Amino acid sequence: MPAVQRGALDKRGRTWRAWYRDENGQSRSRSGFPTKSEAGKWLDRKLDDVEALRRGDVAAVRRQSMRPSPSSSPSTWAGTTRRRITLRTLAARLRYALEGPALDGAGGFKAVRVDA
Repeated sequence: MPAVQRGALDKRGRTWRAWYRDENGQSRSRSGFPTKSEAGKWLDRKLDDVEALRRGDVAAVRRQSMRPSPSSSPSTWAGTTRRRITLRTLAARLRYALEGPALDGAGGFKAVRVDA
């Protein structure tokens, strides 16, 4: 069994960096934290996730393999393109996917789980 991982924090100029080893032993890091305590909080959450993955926690494994739903983050839409026509098309397709049976009696994916 591997030793308990603690990760590390370094000061990079005016910001802080947190690094750790993921569930596969790869070194990972994230920088740009304004304070040491913010970097430490982020690192603690990451280490909890890694520990759950290493022990085979079903919820953690499932969370890792799931893709985010476009309906859960409207910023995903804005990040793809800024053109209104594309946003209208995406909104219409999402509405059809969620409310298809109510619109035309066919289609719709409301009963399908997000991770399916």
